[in-house]
Amino acid sequence: MRRFRNLLEFPYLCLFFVGVAGVVAHTFVWMQPVKAPTVAFVDDPNMPLETKARAALGMYCGSCHQSGRSGMDLDENALDLDTMRRHRSEWLEVVDRIRNHKMPPRRFPQPTAIEREHIIAWIEQEVLQKKPATGPMLARRLQRIEYANVIRDLLGVKARFKAKFPEDEARWSPCETVPELPASLAAAYRGTAEQAIDDAIAAELEGETQDAVNDEEGDGREAISSERVSLFSRDCSRGSSEQARLVLTNFVRRAYRKIADVEEVDRLTGVFEQAESGGASYHDGLKAAMTEVLTSPSFLFRVESKAPKTSNPFELAARLSFFLWRTGPDDEFMTLAATGDLMENLEEQTLRLLRDPRSRAFAVGFAEHWLSLSKLEEVAAEMNAQLKRAMRRETEEFFAAMVREDRSVLEFIDGDFTYVDEVLAGHYGIAGVKGNKMQRISVDRETRGGLLGQASVLTIVSANLDDSVVRRGKWIAESLLGEAPIRPPAGLLEAFDQLSGSGGMLDRRRRIAAHRTNPACAECHRKLDGMGIAMDHLDRHGAWRDSIGYEKAVPLGDIADGVVLNGLGDLKAYLLKNHSSKFARALAERIQRFALGRLLDDRARAELKDVPENAAKHQFRLSRMIVDVVQTPTFRERFGAWE
Repeated sequence: MRRFRNLLEFPYLCLFFVGVAGVVAHTFVWMQPVKAPTVAFVDDPNMPLETKARAALGMYCGSCHQSGRSGMDLDENALDLDTMRRHRSEWLEVVDRIRNHKMPPRRFPQPTAIEREHIIAWIEQEVLQKKPATGPMLARRLQRIEYANVIRDLLGVKARFKAKFPEDEARWSPCETVPELPASLAAAYRGTAEQAIDDAIAAELEGETQDAVNDEEGDGREAISSERVSLFSRDCSRGSSEQARLVLTNFVRRAYRKIADVEEVDRLTGVFEQAESGGASYHDGLKAAMTEVLTSPSFLFRVESKAPKTSNPFELAARLSFFLWRTGPDDEFMTLAATGDLMENLEEQTLRLLRDPRSRAFAVGFAEHWLSLSKLEEVAAEMNAQLKRAMRRETEEFFAAMVREDRSVLEFIDGDFTYVDEVLAGHYGIAGVKGNKMQRISVDRETRGGLLGQASVLTIVSANLDDSVVRRGKWIAESLLGEAPIRPPAGLLEAFDQLSGSGGMLDRRRRIAAHRTNPACAECHRKLDGMGIAMDHLDRHGAWRDSIGYEKAVPLGDIADGVVLNGLGDLKAYLLKNHSSKFARALAERIQRFALGRLLDDRARAELKDVPENAAKHQFRLSRMIVDVVQTPTFRERFGAWE
């Protein structure tokens, strides 16, 4: 029997030694001096400086910066001038390294003195001394969920999107004036707006109320009462034009998120009067004017002026409202903005928004932003649709509870509760849960609890491949601790693929051992693999398992200095004991990025340095962390990096 087993193991041994040989050989080759380029750089006096500099960068920097060896590849996007100017601090460091002969590394071919000066001169002239070509404002179309929520609050009805409704716009764009919509987008918005106004007129005339308007996904969130006042009921003591003007003044103020401009109200009242003079009813006249509002760029675009150290109170009101409610500011916000009292009441208003049921929109939106829950459809296409929906709902309900109950952010790591329906409970092996409604249950922190025990997170991390211990450890480092692991040397991953074999326990253990035998890998992988192994009792979709293939699951993760993590409970305890401040800082940056809708610059990151200490003083309450983010100068005054 022993001889037979040895025969079975022989192929694994062969693969192991071949793979290790490949890794060693590749590393040996990687460490050798790189040969000089075969094409000489020609210093043509008629050649533009930019051409010379780009040619030199490609010749002397490409071996590292276009192969995955470094943290920044010099592709066409990275070398776009506007992109380079937005990352001045990084290019300042590049210039310093080139000038002091720290780049390229000594074992690589070196540029001549004149070539070095071409690179430095071009970067200094075109990147460090010039600002990106931007206008005085930034603009972005309302996201789909923002549009739906604003329609709900203005009209009290659910937006019924057309099949070709515009997709979300990921980036804020610099501009001189509020952008105009292409005709195709304008038509899609007009059709949706007209349908929503028709629904609102019908509901009001028929005496119906739609206080419980759920979002477009129908996710069963709490009923939310609209602030919409009567829009279409005619006050017969006034003339129709006078009545329409009053309605439109209030409507424009809420829709445009600022004081209603007299000229704009005059124009819209003219639209109403023209429709009425053509035989339209009072309601149809209002519909014509309101459609103009709901298809105006002033409504469809969020706009931020680019004036550092100043703050438009209406922009600030909209910024905070869209951050925590994913909709426009309510009447209380608008009044504070109009009187100039919003800034001094910013903390109070932040807490008011968090206590309101509409803050669920922040919880769901931030969960998607942080965890990319929409990827579930892509990475788990083969899974049961009901189970996938329950997996996503579990995480959304968990986030909603964290916001609603103002819990400690450390419970994202080690919470003692979750939400399941009958299908998800069956997936987890939990008895006694019936029906398709999400129910709150207590969990054993040793086996579940927090994000690390949730099926949605584990499925997305697996990325439809396997439950790689490296992927899990890397996700913890990046998403929970804000640490970006160093990229492996180019080609090293391909060399390790020679060890992939059949994917069984023997193969996994040997690959993990190989990581640590290679000096180029050991420093990072010791910690990453150790954290990943500690989660071995959970499979790629979050179900509990006692074995992997034909072998028993042994979740013993050796991370460093003799620290061994025996299972999920030990991993969470380790993170809380050693990295709670680091987690708080990383989470604050994630919240800030979600609030701003773009990446953080160095100044924005520096403003968050005291968040962990302040959070600890307040038991790491989520509301305190959000208040700290809102109080930063970047959020209050600048709304992100302009350069």
